[in-house]
Amino acid sequence: MLTVFEVMFLFMAVIVVLLLIRNQQMKEVANGIAKRFCQQNNLQFLDGTVALGTIRPDKHFPMLLRQYRFEYSIDKVHRHIGSVSLIGRHTQSIYVDPDHLDNTIHSVPG
Repeated sequence: MLTVFEVMFLFMAVIVVLLLIRNQQMKEVANGIAKRFCQQNNLQFLDGTVALGTIRPDKHFPMLLRQYRFEYSIDKVHRHIGSVSLIGRHTQSIYVDPDHLDNTIHSVPG
């Protein structure tokens, strides 16, 4: 028979594993969003650079707000940092230096 402590430990372990799996899924979503955004704005998305910056509860929705950083280049030499913010699976915002954007395209993929 399991003790209360063991049940609580197992419950917390399951929660942690589920959170890790969900974070990996959301990292892949952020990767796709950043990649499409860079393609649409004539920026070179640097693969393998998406990383979780912050995660916290959102003020307005009962979901987590995740902010990911990524790197891109405008000249294939210098690296620049952009960010993607997600609430659930939805894009809240995406940021790159406005000076690096193609003046004809300003879209945020959803």
